[in-house]
Amino acid sequence: MEFDGVAPGVTRVPIVIFSFDRPEYLDRLCRGLLAQAQLRPDPARVFLLQDGALSPRTRRRYGRPLRMRECVELFRRHFPEGQVLASEHNLGIADNILRGQRHVFETLDEELGYFFEDDLEPGPLYLAALEAMRAATEAY
Repeated sequence: MEFDGVAPGVTRVPIVIFSFDRPEYLDRLCRGLLAQAQLRPDPARVFLLQDGALSPRTRRRYGRPLRMRECVELFRRHFPEGQVLASEHNLGIADNILRGQRHVFETLDEELGYFFEDDLEPGPLYLAALEAMRAATEAY
């Protein structure tokens, strides 16, 4: 099966992955992205937004720093051309997502980005489905 109107190849849409301390989930997501059948990610345009462990306000430690480092290493193995944007401090999911949106829409000055949390398990046509939905809803 393929999606009509979606040319096979590589998408230029930036892909942002939000990560904390679950390398087993992140591994499945990265493997799924690399196994896309119709539309593959551009490895240089995949970004890992790794949240940090230490709250700058309370000095409380969240998550497991060793597993956070494991997430970064795992991402780099899957996407050596990708970029890691690791936070020094714990931002929390909402601020980490905002940081990813700002990166895509302000820093990269893109009109579109695909944003995934680390527990997504994409099927082999996931990116093609997103592209088909974009094309079907885009203003003419």
